[in-house]
Amino acid sequence: MSSATYDRKMELLKKAADAFENGTDPFNHASLVENAVTLDECMELSDLIATILKGWLALDSSERAEHVALGAIYDEDPALVVHLKASFKLAATQKRLAQVTGRRKPE
Repeated sequence: MSSATYDRKMELLKKAADAFENGTDPFNHASLVENAVTLDECMELSDLIATILKGWLALDSSERAEHVALGAIYDEDPALVVHLKASFKLAATQKRLAQVTGRRKPE
């Protein structure tokens, strides 16, 4: 996938997320025309959203909470998103290490 194609998918995904957040339908005719969304892009966006939702449903409750926290601050504080992602990765690594070694994770 080219960088331009990836950027376009991310642009459309961000616009869809903003539309959902504002209680509007990103697939309505006006939105599709305004953003010059092709039929192929519309189908790909639908598939991408479905994949993201299925991935989220596959997470355990603590991982879902982490994703919700990241989503809640995504537009407000990008630096905090980076920090939280690193913290979540560290906590997940500690949890896996504790499972493998049979030891309690450090407090």
